[in-house]
Amino acid sequence: AEASAYIERICDEHKVRLDYVSRLIGLDEPATSVAKTQSSKPRSQVPNVYSLPRYFRIKRYVDLVLVSILVVALLPVFVAVAIAVLLDLGSPVFFWQRRIGLNEQIFQMHKFRTLKPAFDWRGQAVPAQERISWIGSLLRKLRLDELPQLLNVLVGDMSLIGPRPLLPQDQPPNPSFRLTVRPGITGWAQVCGGNLLSPVEKNALDEWYIHNASFGLDLKIIGRTLLVMLGGERRDPDVSELVEAEETAPLRRRISGGTVHNL
Repeated sequence: AEASAYIERICDEHKVRLDYVSRLIGLDEPATSVAKTQSSKPRSQVPNVYSLPRYFRIKRYVDLVLVSILVVALLPVFVAVAIAVLLDLGSPVFFWQRRIGLNEQIFQMHKFRTLKPAFDWRGQAVPAQERISWIGSLLRKLRLDELPQLLNVLVGDMSLIGPRPLLPQDQPPNPSFRLTVRPGITGWAQVCGGNLLSPVEKNALDEWYIHNASFGLDLKIIGRTLLVMLGGERRDPDVSELVEAEETAPLRRRISGGTVHNL
């Protein structure tokens, strides 16, 4: 049942038609997967009537300049990581997932693979603790598995800095505001605690970033991202304050009857 649910979820994510012999010959239909049930949950829809900082008008150009420099500078690292993954886990070296981005558009977010297959050659589930190798663990710790997302930035699916893109089933109850901007490779929530934060805290910090985005703040996030890569995640002592301020702030940036332009 677990293997069936996993296969159904993957096929559903990649829009691959999946059928069963039992259904083709008229037997009972298999149970609906958990992933489909989660993805069908209704979400509250709020029109895009938010005001964004002026910085977002030029942010795409900033991304293109910085990413072009990074792709050239990090090309040797990119090649070295690809070879390490190939030797450790085999082909393919990339992993991709469907995520929701700007204006609720679904795109494929890419990473370097860090996990072994979920099932062995006998179809038996591989325990989670056995799926990641020491190379995969190192890539995650240094955030090098995120390097392929530079290509997502180049094609316009993502930004260098912004809310992390979430799986369709992991969206907050009202995701409309966070989806008015491109998702980022790194972001305010990631440098304020990352996995040490709750989903509610992450979403509040992501919304705080959108309200306060600026070139100076992006540079600060880039600097703190380097510190996280070298020293690991640490929960910012001011997180609770920032979250409370964001949750109690009036919606002063909402424009009645207005719309957010495509970025």
